[in-house]
Amino acid sequence: VYDMCKAVDKSMCITNVTLLEKRKEDIEHQPIG
Repeated sequence: VYDMCKAVDKSMCITNVTLLEKRKEDIEHQPIG
């Protein structure tokens, strides 16, 4: 992910990483079943 950031716009990259991290946390906090 961070290698891609160098090629892409920094602010856009930061936004994408933030969204991915937040989404990951949401999935982990969801109760199973």
